[in-house]
Amino acid sequence: MKFVPMNGKALFKRDGLEGDKVTAGGLILPESTLEKPVTGTILAVAAPEEEIRKSVSGDNTIITFATPPVKVGDRVLIGKYSGITADVEGQHVEIINLTDILGVL
Repeated sequence: MKFVPMNGKALFKRDGLEGDKVTAGGLILPESTLEKPVTGTILAVAAPEEEIRKSVSGDNTIITFATPPVKVGDRVLIGKYSGITADVEGQHVEIINLTDILGVL
């Protein structure tokens, strides 16, 4: 992939959506209303030795990763509202902060 994330970001592709669910009573629940964790795969990661600046209660805290906490191909869990959606090289992906990753699966 030619896209290179910068400043503590990673390129993330969500796992496939399963579609709408139908309840036993025949109600259709759209995919967007179902509560579930957001999992997916890391496609690209920012270069090591980058600083991540995070504002905490008005002052700036600097978090430095000597090496990124994830690598390309890792399956991760992120927050539901994390990331910015984008179309990169024909793929629907999200650009997330490394600090938004809740864990590696």
